[in-house]
Amino acid sequence: MRSENYVAFFTISGFFLGLSFSLLKSQSAFEFIAYLLVVTFFFYIFIHIVLIFFFSIEPTVQDSFNKSESETLINLQVDQLRERESIINSITSSIKEMKS
Repeated sequence: MRSENYVAFFTISGFFLGLSFSLLKSQSAFEFIAYLLVVTFFFYIFIHIVLIFFFSIEPTVQDSFNKSESETLINLQVDQLRERESIINSITSSIKEMKS
């Protein structure tokens, strides 16, 4: 699972735990919002700290990306798109000529 998924999950979990804690403990609207924000922020910071220490990226994954091959493929696709665009432009211009 990607690290963004962990952050989102723990932030939402912290929000709902903060919501339930705020409903039980708060006496005013300000306390409600303060408790909710503090608990949610705690969970947000906590999961980032956990990810910093325990979530590592293997160097083999980083080295497996072939930049030159990807650039070659992207350039080929761009050329094909330009060719198709010119064909579409010629077809639309011939249709406009047939209408007039």
